[in-house]
Amino acid sequence: MRSIVEDDTGVTVETDEGPERAAAVIVAAGAWTSRLIPELATLLTVTRQVQAWFAPTAGTDAAAMPCWLYDRGPGQRAIYGLAPDPLAACDAAGATSPGRYPKVGLHGSDVFVDPETGAPAIDDSDIAMIRKAFDERAPTLTGALVEAATCLYTMTPDENFLFGTRRNCTRTHFAAGLSGHGFKLAPALGDALVDIALRDRTDLPVDFLSPKRFGV
Repeated sequence: MRSIVEDDTGVTVETDEGPERAAAVIVAAGAWTSRLIPELATLLTVTRQVQAWFAPTAGTDAAAMPCWLYDRGPGQRAIYGLAPDPLAACDAAGATSPGRYPKVGLHGSDVFVDPETGAPAIDDSDIAMIRKAFDERAPTLTGALVEAATCLYTMTPDENFLFGTRRNCTRTHFAAGLSGHGFKLAPALGDALVDIALRDRTDLPVDFLSPKRFGV
């Protein structure tokens, strides 16, 4: 996908395989949103996140653990955890999925990333930082390291989402800048996007997420 151009009768999406035409377009492009809607670029910062799966220490049963986030106070990144999934599938070689273990991480990062380049590889200092933070509050969740991976957060200045219709358009709509906590509200955002794409309005209370709060 290269560009989105709206006119009076519809929207043209230019791709490497040629143009696609639609009555309306919804943009939910995550870290690549700024490439498609450049006027949002000043409100979207892409950062590198490290997430890790640890085996709980002996005697710790994490099977019923909920998804959670703990605010560690001013000047410290919050820590969060996601529940293990006992049904997570093994890979093609039969190896146990890391999803069967608790997932933990620090919320937020100062490492900025170009999504086209991708995030730098994980090193020992990344794991040590996560382990140190969790040892303060949830040490039994951070036994042996099972796996670690990077992902991208697309952050807004106030860490609330961006949602709405593109400026000077009526057929191009977007949700962006989910700031690391959008997964739990993605179904509602999807419903609202479908509403405005098909009915030009939604009854869901999303007006406060408009970029207009930043003067954009």
